[in-house]
Amino acid sequence: AGAAAITVHGRTREDFYTGTADWREIKKVVDAVRIPVIGNGDVGDGPAAKALMEETGCAAVAIGRAAWGNPWVFGAVNTYLETGEILPGPSWEERLAMVRKHLHGLCVEKGERIAVREMRAHASRYFHGLPKATVLRREIMKALTEEEFGRILTGYEKELGLEEPEA
Repeated sequence: AGAAAITVHGRTREDFYTGTADWREIKKVVDAVRIPVIGNGDVGDGPAAKALMEETGCAAVAIGRAAWGNPWVFGAVNTYLETGEILPGPSWEERLAMVRKHLHGLCVEKGERIAVREMRAHASRYFHGLPKATVLRREIMKALTEEEFGRILTGYEKELGLEEPEA
């Protein structure tokens, strides 16, 4: 019908986010068509991307939920596929800096009121694994402005000794 490629997810709509993706279904599509198939489902790192490509023969992978609060996943997957190297995850400082950058971009794109509310969900994913993340999430949920959001992050950094020393 003229499609240049197809993306296939290994879960059905009924599966929603439960269970594991069925990569056999992706393989069936790869075997049935003559255009590139992009496989999706349960890819959160380089080894998973490589395994999906090897098991299904798909030409590429799509990454969804694993990128939420973790935009570094794309570089990590590419590096692994190219070199086999597993990159270290981002530092706390990099994560908090990205939260600020992400929020600011949302404010520019959607306006502060909508952006701050949307960023609450995104930020909680960025905070996963940080010390006292539950307390930080609770405080962020109260933020109404970009400035207030930033003050909460700065207070958190100071509390944990994560802020840059003043020169």
